[in-house]
Amino acid sequence: MKLLHKGFAHGKLLLSGEYLVMHGAVSLAMPVNTGQSIEIFQTGSTFLEWQAFDTTGKWFDAVFSMPDFSIISTSDSETASKLADFLVSSNKLSGWLPDSGQGLLVKTTLGFNRKWGLGSSSSLIALFADFSGADAFELHALTSKGSGYDIACASASSPILYQIKDGSRIITPVDFSPEFSENLYFIYLGKKQDSSKEVSEFLRKPADLFKEEVALISQLSLEMLKSANLGQFISVVEKHESVMEKVLGVDAVKRTLFSDFPGAIKSLGAWGGDFVLAATSRDLAFVKDYFGQKDMHTIVPFSSFELKNVNAALS
Repeated sequence: MKLLHKGFAHGKLLLSGEYLVMHGAVSLAMPVNTGQSIEIFQTGSTFLEWQAFDTTGKWFDAVFSMPDFSIISTSDSETASKLADFLVSSNKLSGWLPDSGQGLLVKTTLGFNRKWGLGSSSSLIALFADFSGADAFELHALTSKGSGYDIACASASSPILYQIKDGSRIITPVDFSPEFSENLYFIYLGKKQDSSKEVSEFLRKPADLFKEEVALISQLSLEMLKSANLGQFISVVEKHESVMEKVLGVDAVKRTLFSDFPGAIKSLGAWGGDFVLAATSRDLAFVKDYFGQKDMHTIVPFSSFELKNVNAALS
């Protein structure tokens, strides 16, 4: 086999502006130091073989015919069908299929559990765009209704402020490594949220309904970035959650699940699943005990997801 291409793309977390980023809110987003890698080999077959791995091992494989990408065999028909649609769209955009008639083997490896919602789809879009020479945002637009902040994070080298304004993307690299970062934790709630479904439902609401809230969230994103101490940050998070409660008509996660937690808890991305951000003056032992009693054991200190700590182990 001949190696044709290899690459890596970061996962992501949306720290502020969830949902309203679709309507122009300035949002604070954080690429994480783990992500997805890809290797693409030329083989002697006439098929496209796909093997996908995460931290638990191989979780998916499939064989597709070329050039129509019909499914020949697979371990998961639903995933294979979605992947086939993606391959068709990406090839229409950039024409990456080899002219030689040679087969391909694609191996993807996630550095995180795929159920965590850290960007397995967005990082794949970025990786395939890099391989094919396509514009990642164009490929994203063909396959998703999301804002594209996750595509921006895939190749970013620092946190970013992200905004959609007048049909254009404004991506501003920022320094977000607060002095109180040891007081920030990411906790996995134990269920993966279907963010594409959540976004589609939200977009049915007229954008004009949220002009005031978009301005408020934009301001709070900047205040979150500039918070000088933990107390200020907690205050900003609480205001942000209050605004989004009204926008979504849904109680904030702290109100529903963690009302006695000493600090602030903020939903990230689609409300109701994936990770939350916890800010507290209490130590890691307390945080592990508090969430462990609720059967939530994936607790990642802020520093373990920072890009500067690329070799940090998840706690």
